[in-house]
Amino acid sequence: MIHGLWGLSWGEILSLVTLVGGGITLFSKLVKGGMESVLAPLRASLDELNGNLKRLNGNFHRQENEIEKINEDLHAHELQLREHDVEIETLKKKEDSHER
Repeated sequence: MIHGLWGLSWGEILSLVTLVGGGITLFSKLVKGGMESVLAPLRASLDELNGNLKRLNGNFHRQENEIEKINEDLHAHELQLREHDVEIETLKKKEDSHER
């Protein structure tokens, strides 16, 4: 029997290395699988959150556009009210001048 390291034969050393390598591979797959099982729901939640944020952003822009249109309509009504006020004042002045 030819001894290699630590009094073990080369065949025994090769078997130990194979076992350790297999153990490391199994442990790595378990950790990776565990990580994926933990990260998958988190990834799904982040995707859902991203979709909700996009919807909110779209709603925000639609509301911004609606508010802008309302402001434009209000401005147009203000201008009409000012024109009416001027017309009323003009009519009052004409009425006052006719009474004199």
